[in-house]
Amino acid sequence: MTGVRTTNERIVSLDNFDIKHSAVVNFRVNSARLSPEMKTKLDEVAQQVGSEKGFIIEVTGFASADGGTEYNRRLSQRRATP
Repeated sequence: MTGVRTTNERIVSLDNFDIKHSAVVNFRVNSARLSPEMKTKLDEVAQQVGSEKGFIIEVTGFASADGGTEYNRRLSQRRATP
């Protein structure tokens, strides 16, 4: 029961956090590859969170309104796939 209680407390408190680091990382237009500068930004975030006891990383993405729906869906899929 202790494990269940601890897990429940952790889940309930997921939205109780302070933002300590933030970065905006963009892809070039019509590209699914990050530029070296954007990769450096991601590396910096990874180094910053390495010193935290616990952390949540939120990734938010969007597609521009340019191009067709199917093209943007495929581009988003390519961007999300390593």
